[in-house]
Amino acid sequence: MESQEQLHWLALSRLPACSSAIRRRLQAYSQNPEEILQAPDQAWVHAGASSALRSARRRCASNLNHPVWERARLDQDCLQAQGASLLALGKKDYPALLARISDPPPLLYVKGDGRYLSLPLLAMVGSRRASAAGKRNAMEFARLLAALGLGICSGLARGIDAAAHRGAISDAGKTVAVMATGIDKVYPAQHIGLAQEISQQGVLVTEFAPDTAPRRGFFPRRNRIISGLSLGVLVVEAAQRSGSLVTARLAMEQNREVLALPHSIQDPGGRGCHQLIRDGAALVESVDDVLAEIGSLYQAQRELNGDICSANDVDVGVPVHLQNLYERLSYSPVSVDDLVVEAGLEPAKVLAGVVELELLGLLESRGGLYMRK
Repeated sequence: MESQEQLHWLALSRLPACSSAIRRRLQAYSQNPEEILQAPDQAWVHAGASSALRSARRRCASNLNHPVWERARLDQDCLQAQGASLLALGKKDYPALLARISDPPPLLYVKGDGRYLSLPLLAMVGSRRASAAGKRNAMEFARLLAALGLGICSGLARGIDAAAHRGAISDAGKTVAVMATGIDKVYPAQHIGLAQEISQQGVLVTEFAPDTAPRRGFFPRRNRIISGLSLGVLVVEAAQRSGSLVTARLAMEQNREVLALPHSIQDPGGRGCHQLIRDGAALVESVDDVLAEIGSLYQAQRELNGDICSANDVDVGVPVHLQNLYERLSYSPVSVDDLVVEAGLEPAKVLAGVVELELLGLLESRGGLYMRK
């Protein structure tokens, strides 16, 4: 995004009482922020702008020394100092899954590689006061899923969130941390080092303007982005009153998959997971259970974002002579006949290949159908 366009987006975001809902309607009017600021008054009326906001907009549009511009220039300086960028709703680089929710953020502030927001992502969330077992589970699931090419999305909080992020990056996987603060403020402060690692190996993202401190009401807003970016939400450990259950509810409203790990019946810290399972969430005991729920969605998003995904594939040790066949396999079962057509090989070679891949532990057979492990 060019500097002048960025400055105009920042000015638009700093207009007093110009809510996210109003800005989304204005962005439907035009994808050019300068045109939005100069738009006829009727366009602002149609977007729901009050008379006070319309008056402020006119003063801002006609006076480059208006305080809104001063604030926007400070924001731009902050983004430059942070090495951060800006993504606007409706633009090509804005994550497509997030754009489809009912209330997508008009702007995203991004630190790291913004392309990772369009990777197939799985949200992993849970208690801040997680048990040692819960944190171990989060790290191990995140590590294994990231090794398969799934990005791990979470909220940078203590407990399960932090364990999931650390598990993903422990073996060169990708992770997305959605913040409830400005891009220049890390909460909790003890995660400053973790946030720095994530910005180098994944991406930090927020809808909140620079210099925004955390507030209680910001966390549910953050949660809708966590689920909105992801194919599904895995709740690792949660009590019956938990913000993680809010994320799960948002995921259901956004038509995302909801999954949960079972927990000890002796520990009330996991009763929220049991409630989710009773309500229809998929019970997860292994990585295979996760892939069984989101495998087809995962494969579809990989195909839509092939350049990004292939650039971040992990070497799973597939012999060169089997790579063509292995690439045709997904996490949904397929028949030998389908593989013959897809790979363009003779049936005998496909049968020999799937046997070799099975012996290598890279696929499994289910009733004569084959899928990746």
